[in-house]
Amino acid sequence: SSISRLTSQRLAQSAARQQCAEPSAAAAMTDVMDQIRADAKKRGEERERREREMKQQQNSFLDMDRKPAPDRKPAPSPSPGAASSTALAAAPSPPPPREAAGATGARGPVGGPADGPRSSDTSTHGDSSLIESTSIELPMCGCGTSNEPMGTTLFGLAGMHPPPLGSFEGEFKRWFEEDHFPAMSQSLQKELVKRAQSKGFFSGLSSQVKKVVMANTDVRLQAEVWHAYFALHNPPAFSTYGCLRLATVNIGSVAHPCWTKFIGYQNREGSHWSISPFASVDVDVSGVLDELDGRGGMSALLSAA
Repeated sequence: SSISRLTSQRLAQSAARQQCAEPSAAAAMTDVMDQIRADAKKRGEERERREREMKQQQNSFLDMDRKPAPDRKPAPSPSPGAASSTALAAAPSPPPPREAAGATGARGPVGGPADGPRSSDTSTHGDSSLIESTSIELPMCGCGTSNEPMGTTLFGLAGMHPPPLGSFEGEFKRWFEEDHFPAMSQSLQKELVKRAQSKGFFSGLSSQVKKVVMANTDVRLQAEVWHAYFALHNPPAFSTYGCLRLATVNIGSVAHPCWTKFIGYQNREGSHWSISPFASVDVDVSGVLDELDGRGGMSALLSAA
């Protein structure tokens, strides 16, 4: 009987403990669910806040791209007399004739029409006149402003320029008449004597006549005539290297050329040209005379002068 009482007491105690534990577990579960709901609500509010901020930023960017509408003031109502004068002023005037427009030669601003801006385009397209239709090209470091080589441009920035092309003609004429032609004249006379002795009667007579003409003509006049002949048939070719200019002239014939080079430079005193130390002046006078005969003989020589 004692054992049964103890067992019943213990069962009653365990049942009482279970009844006390069940409300505490239910309360703990309720607290956990409330915390989960609060966290989910907080995350939803945070997400909505970020979405609102992103939308505001996008709207601000769109507002920056959008141009503000111009303020338009209402025009005052004109009086009856002013309305008639305004209508007369708004009437389109006849366009000017093409001849008068071409004679004046007036030009509009860069990128615009020749007769000034058009008001109709501005009123139709709004602010389209703010967009440039032409590109602007600027030279870099002073380069590209001319067709000269880069070295010539750099020397020009330092104040060192090659001599002008027109300065070569006078220097070449002086060199040809004073330095080159005396030796060339002697070679021509020797060649004419040689041809008069070796060829037939008529050919030799022609060479003899040429020799007599050259012997009885002033040397300066002969030099001027021969210079004009070479200047007409063998013009110089120019090339530029930095501050130097190179002129190449053929003082021989086409079949037997004799290319002679001259170097030109410029200083404070002016332009100077001198023959290259490596240039050759050994002319094949036989080829020169053959070419002269093929072009008409003495008449071709005199016509060049």
